[in-house]
Amino acid sequence: MMIGALYIMKLKFNALDILKNGKAIIVKIVDVPVTCGEGGKIKKSYFRFAYQGKIYSKNFHGKHCEEITKGKSIILKTDIDKSIFIFTDEDVIYDVAAFGGLAAMFGIFALISQFKKEKI
Repeated sequence: MMIGALYIMKLKFNALDILKNGKAIIVKIVDVPVTCGEGGKIKKSYFRFAYQGKIYSKNFHGKHCEEITKGKSIILKTDIDKSIFIFTDEDVIYDVAAFGGLAAMFGIFALISQFKKEKI
């Protein structure tokens, strides 16, 4: 579990780096299967977009509803590998903090359990 939290935290750090240093690109929305606000735990709000001849998908979590329409072009930021795409105003710092706290909590529990084993 701790490894999973650290991995997700690394992905969020990558998104934070993209937000600060990533390249702004223009993408064209090709499909919006779920309208804004209709997504839930099972059916997520996402859209598909075209960039350099490839189709990608991105969750939009009920934000940017007025921008996410089929055929419209929007600006996203991406990394060098073009593997992560984020909105220019996407808020990822809280995710980094949350997963960092989760990893720290797992670490503390691991240390406590190790300390208890040594006492026995």
